[in-house]
Amino acid sequence: MRTWALFSTVLFGATAFGQPDSIRLPNGGGSYPTAVSKVKPEYTEQARKAGLEGEAVVAVTVDENGVPKNPEFVRFQNGPRQIPDSLGLDEMAVKALTLWRFKPAMKDGKPISLRVKVVVLFDLPKPPKLDVEQH
Repeated sequence: MRTWALFSTVLFGATAFGQPDSIRLPNGGGSYPTAVSKVKPEYTEQARKAGLEGEAVVAVTVDENGVPKNPEFVRFQNGPRQIPDSLGLDEMAVKALTLWRFKPAMKDGKPISLRVKVVVLFDLPKPPKLDVEQH
C-alpha cells in the first residue's frame, strides 16, 4: 500500500451498535480495545486528484484475540460536515482496518469481543515550503 501522510485514531464511545457481541463497559469495569498494529490505507487516485481529506468512521468488532471482524463503513466527514461521496476512501479504510491488530477489550480480567468505532483520518501530504531569498 502507498504511504501517505495520514493519521488514524481509535474512538471508543459507549456506543454498542446493538450487536450480540457488543457490551457496554461500566465505569471502571474494564478496558476498550487498543490498536497495536496499523496499516495505512491507500488513497484512491480520484480522491487524491479531488484533494479530498477527512475522516472515515468504521464500526468494527474486535474479537477476544484482537482481530477486527465485520467492519462496516459508517460515514465520511470533514470536520462537522458529512461528505456523501468519499470517492472510494470508505472502501480503502475498511480494507486497511481488516489488517490492523488490537489488544482486545477486557472485562473482569478476561479478553472480550467488543464493537467499537474506529476513525481513520485521511490527510494529503502538503507540498514542502521553499525558502526563496529575495534580492
